[in-house]
Amino acid sequence: MIAINGKMERDRVEALSALQRETSYQFNNPDLLELALTHRSYANEMSGGTFRDNERLEFLGDSVLNIIVSHLLMERFPHCHEGELTRLRASLVNEKSLARISKNLGINQCILLGKGESLRGGREKSSLTSDAYEALIGAVYLDGGFEKAFGVVEKQFTPLLDQGLTDDGDFKTKVQQICQNRFGCSPRYRSSDVKGPEHNKTFGAEIYIDGRLYGYGVGKNKKEAQQNAAQEALKRISREQP
Repeated sequence: MIAINGKMERDRVEALSALQRETSYQFNNPDLLELALTHRSYANEMSGGTFRDNERLEFLGDSVLNIIVSHLLMERFPHCHEGELTRLRASLVNEKSLARISKNLGINQCILLGKGESLRGGREKSSLTSDAYEALIGAVYLDGGFEKAFGVVEKQFTPLLDQGLTDDGDFKTKVQQICQNRFGCSPRYRSSDVKGPEHNKTFGAEIYIDGRLYGYGVGKNKKEAQQNAAQEALKRISREQP
């Protein structure tokens, strides 16, 4: 463990203990946990150049995380094809969602930052905190193996799968997730009428679920029309009994 004197050391020990409780994983090698939380700005400020940062663990954790989330998605959505699974994974494994998980776990308060990065608000940077989460997953994988890493990731991502969490406004992905869970099929979109002059056209789109029309949307292009149709479908689905 990286030595920090006095009260700071006690506070850090408590923070790391809390982090391990939140993840339900106790490290066998505490040095791996410290390394996962060491930003390069801190490592660069330490004398002698002997300190390592978490970037290699981040590289490893990124791969481990994608494998585990892919596995969870294949189990949860057995009818999805490869393209749909890829979009679902991208809606879950991204900087925004990983930064949110990192903050909920308290990782941002545990990261070792250089003075300059700390003064610039590094603990609130999504890019930095999401990277730290990936590094943590890489550290768990090295410390306890794939099964332990799977358990940590599953605990964090199962609520996201249950809630259908996607990027704000991505109604098509939300409909896709609900359709797979509730209806066991994928929605189908069909372009309808195109109106207006060449320089100001509007496009229509219909969405069908299990052969039934569930919504209609209009937009300045086909993509926007489909998003609006999906939003209408969500409203109808929410009114129906699960």
